[in-house]
Amino acid sequence: MKILYYFRCKVLQKFLFFSLSITLLQGLDKILIDSTISTPKAFVHEQVLYTISIKIHQDIFDKIHSLDIARLYLPNIKSIEVERIEGVGDGEYILYQMRYCLYPTQSGIFTIEPLAVQVGFLDSTDDENTHDVFLSPKSPQTTTQTFLSATHQLEVMPLTLDSQDNLYTKTPLYGVSRLITHALTHNVGAGEPLEFDIALESYGDIFDLDFVLDIPNVSIYAAPATISSKQDSDKYLHTLSKRFTLIAQETYEIPSFGYSYVQNTKVYPIASTPYAIHIQDSPIPTYTKKDSLSWWWLWIVLCGISCISIWLWWKRYRTTHKLYVLIANAHSYKALLQEILTHLPHTYAPFATMLEAYLYSQTTSRFSTNFYDKKLLYALAKEFYATHNPKEAL
Repeated sequence: MKILYYFRCKVLQKFLFFSLSITLLQGLDKILIDSTISTPKAFVHEQVLYTISIKIHQDIFDKIHSLDIARLYLPNIKSIEVERIEGVGDGEYILYQMRYCLYPTQSGIFTIEPLAVQVGFLDSTDDENTHDVFLSPKSPQTTTQTFLSATHQLEVMPLTLDSQDNLYTKTPLYGVSRLITHALTHNVGAGEPLEFDIALESYGDIFDLDFVLDIPNVSIYAAPATISSKQDSDKYLHTLSKRFTLIAQETYEIPSFGYSYVQNTKVYPIASTPYAIHIQDSPIPTYTKKDSLSWWWLWIVLCGISCISIWLWWKRYRTTHKLYVLIANAHSYKALLQEILTHLPHTYAPFATMLEAYLYSQTTSRFSTNFYDKKLLYALAKEFYATHNPKEAL
C-alpha cells in the first residue's frame, strides 16, 4: 500500500513539473530581452549609450509576479542612469526599458557582460489550495526564471592631443559643450538682490562638476545645482544649472566662467561674457538718531497743545456747568438769586441784575413768584455768556 502511494506521488510530481515546464517554455518566447550600445568604439571620456529593453507579451503579463533587473556595474567605466520606462504599452507588448550613459575612464578593450533579468511567474494552482485549513491566505507560489541580455564589447581609444592642448588633462568633457549665462538687469539699487543664472550644456560627464562664484564686497547666495538630461539622437545632452543671488552696495562685475571640451582630437575653450552690474544711487532709507529726536519733539508739542486745550475746555465747562446746575436745581426766582449771590463769584452779579430787571420790568403773570420758568432762565444764561466773560477762582 505504501509502495503504491509513493508511486502515485512520484507520477503526480513529474506530471506537475512537466506541466509547469511546458507553461514556462510557452511563455519564454513572449518575453523579449534586448540590449544595445550606441557605438563599439569610443575615446576616453566619450559618451556611449547603453540600452536594455524587456518586452512582455500582454497574454502572459498577468501571470508575472515580479521583475528584477540587475545593477549595471562596469570596471573602468562610469555609468549614469538617465532614463527609465516602466510598464508602457508597445503594441502587443508591455515595455520596460533602462538607459545608461557610459563614460570610459581608461583606454582598452572592455567586455560588457550580460545583464541578468529575473522574472517571477505565478504558479497556476486551484483556488482551494491557496488557503490553509483555517482559511487564511497563503503567499503566492512563484517560479523564477532568469534571462540574460547580450554581451557587448567596447573598444576605448586613448586621446592623442597636440602639445598645446594639454588643458584637456584637467577637463573630462568630451563632446560639444557651451556655457549660458543670464542676468535680469545690469542696473540695480543698493541692497537690492540680483539673480544670476548659469548653465553648462554638454554631452560629456558633468555629474561631478559645480559652479563657484566669489566677488569681493558682494554677498552671494547660491542655490543647489541641478542636472537634467534629454535625448539627442543616439546620445543624451546634459545641462548643469545653478542660480546665484547677489547683493551689493557698490558697482561690481560678475567674472567670466571658463571651461573647455574636446571633439575628436581638438580642444575647444569656452567662456561666458562678464557682466558689469551698476549700482544706482537709491540707497535704502535708514533712521538716524536725529530723526528719532525730531519725532519725540513732535510728540511733546502735540501733548502740550492737547493739555492746554483740555484745561481751557474744563475751565469753561466748570463755569457753564455751575450756572445751569443752579437754574435746574432752584424752584423759584428768589432761591436762584440767593444761590447765585452765595455760591458764584461776583463776576456773575451782572446776571443777577439782568434777571431782576427782567422780573420787575415785565407785568405778565408768568413772572410771578409762583411760576418758575426754566426755559426763560436758560435763554438769559445763554445771552449772559454771549455778552460777558465771567471768571471763577479755580
